[in-house]
Amino acid sequence: MPSLRAYERFGRFLVNGWMQPDVVRILRVLSKHQGSLSVDGHVVEIGVHHGKLFIPLQLVSSPEAKSLAIDVFDDQDLNVDQSGRGNHGRFVQNVARWGRPEALVVRQADSTTVTPAQIAEDTGGPIRFFSVDGGHTREIVRSDMALAASSIVPGGVIIADDVFNDQWPGVIQGTLDFLDTTHDVVPFAIGFNKVFFTTSEFASRYIEALASSAERERGWDSKQGVFASHAVFIVFRRPRNLRGLAARIPLARGIYRRLTASA
Repeated sequence: MPSLRAYERFGRFLVNGWMQPDVVRILRVLSKHQGSLSVDGHVVEIGVHHGKLFIPLQLVSSPEAKSLAIDVFDDQDLNVDQSGRGNHGRFVQNVARWGRPEALVVRQADSTTVTPAQIAEDTGGPIRFFSVDGGHTREIVRSDMALAASSIVPGGVIIADDVFNDQWPGVIQGTLDFLDTTHDVVPFAIGFNKVFFTTSEFASRYIEALASSAERERGWDSKQGVFASHAVFIVFRRPRNLRGLAARIPLARGIYRRLTASA
């Protein structure tokens, strides 16, 4: 049987793509909290590349959950901004090795042409996790976020990539356009090159769950913040220097304060 722990320890190094490993830790926290709130459903990702995030999305879901991959794959003429280059063969191989191939459904298409009804048909029900990592233009991101918002179950989570990546300004433009048109889905967390969204009534619950977990998570630091007028929980890697050491060891904290006070 595939194991999320095995993927974290070995598989993620062997699957090509871009994902900070702490994203999987956040998925663990959110998935567990969804279970306590009776939030269930299937998973979807737009822009799967070789499956680096898609596989852990499968592995945190129930064995009965379907997982839908939406990507242009070899139809690269549809990849208007050249943001990634999905490979169908490599993707399927990686899912077979590390994930749950029996749950896999593939729709090779331009995501802006996909409808919520097609997603429901492909998966057989509502969506619990929806990763948006397709085209990075303003128009595509706005469309993909709207599609995700129309597909998730109450308490479902949208995971948006590259929102604050300075190489892709279209992503934050499209994200803000989307937020201007909806009040039902809001951001609640930012971390590790991802922004996490959910239906508004669940946002504070997920913030509390992440805040509680961050206190125990080795190497994490965090703070409260605001994004697009919504309260968000911001999590990041603690610096590996004297300041980072001081954050977790009282003796080091005292030394750091004395050094900085005399500087």
